Amino acid sequence: MDKAQFDEQRAAILEKSVAGLEQIKNNLDILNRNLEVINSIGLQFQSPAHLWDSFHKAIGPSEEEPKKDERNKESSTSPPLTESSMS
Repeated sequence: MDKAQFDEQRAAILEKSVAGLEQIKNNLDILNRNLEVINSIGLQFQSPAHLWDSFHKAIGPSEEEPKKDERNKESSTSPPLTESSMS
């Protein structure tokens, strides 16, 4: 391969590389814009989410009540201890 062919192939490869990098840059710009839109949409749900969270805390049972109910269910479903079951 002579120098002229080498220079032609190198120029073609560089041109493809530049075009590929430009396409990557454009796609990253689009991705960045889409992420900014998604973030702004998500921020719009912050206020209603806070409102529903406060509503749930005000209306819903406390964290300790289900645990007490579970213990009562376990004790009511297990058979009573007898002397034969202890030995």
